[in-house]
Amino acid sequence: MNKMLLAAVVMLLVASCTKKDIQPAPVGEAVPYTPPATRKWQAVMKDPSYTYWNAAWRRSRMDTLVGGSGAAYYTVFMATDKAFTDAGWTMAKINAADTADLDTLLAYHVAPGFYRPDNLSTLRGSLALKTLLTSVHVADHSPGNPYIYKLYAGYQSDSLVIDGKAVNKWKTGEEALNGYVYPIESLLKKPEMSMLQYLESDPRFSLFLAAIRISDQVYSDNYVSIFNEQFLAGNPDYGVVSTLFAPTNRAFENSGFHSAADIQAYVDMSLVDGYLPQPDYDSNFFYQQPVTAIDSLLFPHGLEAFRAGSGGGYITDLSFFTNDILLNGAAISGMLIKPGQLYNNPPVLVHLRFSSDNDRPMVLRLGSARAPLPLVETNIKVLNGVIHVVDESLLLP
Repeated sequence: MNKMLLAAVVMLLVASCTKKDIQPAPVGEAVPYTPPATRKWQAVMKDPSYTYWNAAWRRSRMDTLVGGSGAAYYTVFMATDKAFTDAGWTMAKINAADTADLDTLLAYHVAPGFYRPDNLSTLRGSLALKTLLTSVHVADHSPGNPYIYKLYAGYQSDSLVIDGKAVNKWKTGEEALNGYVYPIESLLKKPEMSMLQYLESDPRFSLFLAAIRISDQVYSDNYVSIFNEQFLAGNPDYGVVSTLFAPTNRAFENSGFHSAADIQAYVDMSLVDGYLPQPDYDSNFFYQQPVTAIDSLLFPHGLEAFRAGSGGGYITDLSFFTNDILLNGAAISGMLIKPGQLYNNPPVLVHLRFSSDNDRPMVLRLGSARAPLPLVETNIKVLNGVIHVVDESLLLP
């Protein structure tokens, strides 16, 4: 073979060996292509899964409410037909419903802003979203200062979680040209009561209420502005929503308090001639206002967050749902609520440590050597936060 022929053969072999021939075999599954948004969220509700939502929307004044809010994007937690029927709705009921009731129902499911799944899945806990639903009828609110209902949305395991409860599987939503739609399999219920109203409605908490009122009377007698009952009622002057780990009567009894008289006797032990000791500076030069003996036990249950007051770097939303506790327990254990100031008020902490036991949230007083306590009832959403129930004992040192 002459040199010219050999060169031609080599060139032919090189040309026939393409990049395709030497690529490695693909590993894993192909990533599905997600096309860009092609329609607005208003068009999504016309899909067959949302016939009840669409019917309710058409009978409501939601288009006017959305148009007047001024937002360019919305996150819509769109209830499926299953969610409506599970809640007892029929087309007949929707067609007979008062328009204002439909407005209330739907507005609570719509939040101005664009909150995509990657916004929620990167959180270790919940994101507070202000909805379109407001009220001037919540205590101490007015047309100039309406109450704004919130949803606390997050991601846990394989589910979309709202207010601590799974409402649908993850990755079922749709990005729209003007927002995001999350289909949900259960209707969301707005809170109706404050913490105080809820406690008053349930006889399990009669000793807790007695303890609060006995302490408040001592503060009143001593001209001290610590009134737990006002905090639990949602007094907006303090600008805070919080989490209450409410102890039942059983928790009080297991801790040695069987009646209001037992609580009164324990409070009296902290008094000098019927009065609290005088305020003074502690060893760290923080100004300390003495509290009753029973409050020293109850403050870690959530009351001290209200007592901190607003302003000065204060964290004003301390609503911890079970997904916050399970996913972010280490970060909120002992969390600083408000920094202290020398020769003034001391720092305020969350005096609790959170953990889990087979995905069951557990709570323990910070620094306590006792065993953590389970929360026997959880995610009770109220107008000024959320309540979890502690039943075994008080959160003792």
